[in-house]
Amino acid sequence: SEPDSDEVIPSSKFWKDSETRALFYFLAEHFDMYRKNKTKFYATAAIEIGNNRTSAQ
Repeated sequence: SEPDSDEVIPSSKFWKDSETRALFYFLAEHFDMYRKNKTKFYATAAIEIGNNRTSAQ
């Protein structure tokens, strides 16, 4: 669900710059997987990037 406009989102939920960069690099290397099977891509990226992220994040 969408957060209320006055709801505070903990900073622990934000991706660090290094995590975002890693995701972009992973996407660049595995774009074919992303194009063909996004669910598999999300799961694999979550494992590769780590830092307690899930495929939903």
